[in-house]
Amino acid sequence: MIRTLITCMAVLTSFPAIAATLSSEAHLPAHASTHAHAPAAVWGDDVFLVVWQAGRNEQADIVGARLNKEGKVLDTTPLVICQARDEQARPRVAFGTGQFLVVWQDLRSERDYDVYAARVTPDGKVLDADGFPVTTGEKNQAEPAVCHDGSAYQVVWRHYYGRGYHIHGGRVEAKGKVLDGAGMLLATPPKAYLAPWNMGTPGVFSLGDGCVVAAARSGRWLCLWRIRDGKTDGPVVSDPGGMGTDPAFASDGKHVLMVFTTFMNTGGRSSGRRDSGMLLLPLEGEWVAETSRFGTHFTREGGALAARQLMESGRYVRHPSVAWDGDAYVVAWDVPIRHRRQLPHYDAVFLRRFSSEGKALSEEEEQIAGSPDTPAYRPAVASDGTGTTLVAYERHPDSTDPDVPIVIAFRTLKGT
Repeated sequence: MIRTLITCMAVLTSFPAIAATLSSEAHLPAHASTHAHAPAAVWGDDVFLVVWQAGRNEQADIVGARLNKEGKVLDTTPLVICQARDEQARPRVAFGTGQFLVVWQDLRSERDYDVYAARVTPDGKVLDADGFPVTTGEKNQAEPAVCHDGSAYQVVWRHYYGRGYHIHGGRVEAKGKVLDGAGMLLATPPKAYLAPWNMGTPGVFSLGDGCVVAAARSGRWLCLWRIRDGKTDGPVVSDPGGMGTDPAFASDGKHVLMVFTTFMNTGGRSSGRRDSGMLLLPLEGEWVAETSRFGTHFTREGGALAARQLMESGRYVRHPSVAWDGDAYVVAWDVPIRHRRQLPHYDAVFLRRFSSEGKALSEEEEQIAGSPDTPAYRPAVASDGTGTTLVAYERHPDSTDPDVPIVIAFRTLKGT
């Protein structure tokens, strides 16, 4: 057995729900009339920075826009972060040392994806035009995530090694220097019988004295690893069942909460568990690791993981995002709304707030965007930590005209 202590303090007692008001929807400026996809957002130095993928395939670029805490857009045209040749996609962003670091997967080599990054200042200056390489080489380095660990940015990504994907990582200094060469191996899939040899899309979050990275391992468990000084301490914990994807983190300063999607394909005509959806996982206390032929599975000593469903209706939840607003965790996600005898099907964005104990502060989740005519998709949540939260998402147009672009819409949530 391996015992690993996650250095997070005990959960505080519950507190009464605190009212919050949600603004009306507004839109960020479009980039050259292109479709906007996959937003990511973060707060830093009195501004929100939202970044997104502008366009698709070989026409995709990385752009962004800043907002203040009142929800005023500060850039009349998007900041152009990267418009190198071919495709730049799936951006993520973190704040630290007085600036933002944006990372993305990049196909400018016209051969394989690499991971690139660029620094952006809070006053809107892009310090690294078209970005600099974090990792390049043969085969794909893709789907990066990023956080700031207090001294450097920690970037993690999926690296293809011929039979599947490993998780690699590398650090970037405030001046843009890459510290770990082409990256260090952080996590590998188990060589389980009939299991796909893959690690899923990672998420990463700072824990003060290092980082925690999460990724699905061979489609069986959502596992976590601690990282210190760019090196992994080994696995820490996995979810109690099902396949975990889309990991995202937030912290109230005393402990960490993780949200993720779980889905178990049971085969046959049933496409999966009816109660599949998003779970809330407090990361605290001591955990015990046990090894089997399917890899390493982790349980909490003395009981099961403290996991809770965020959505009560049993719908299939995707792309969760979470932030701590100073009083509660704000979680947003998207859901495909399907009716057997009613068309069209569409995507919608839902939101719910939770206490520091992970208890829901409302009787049910609230649908904040999306309709049959104007679907909404892939939310990104960021907060200033003192009562103002931004929720950005793809807003699809009420038009079949291909010249009408998908835009990044947003709403602000303010505690009262």
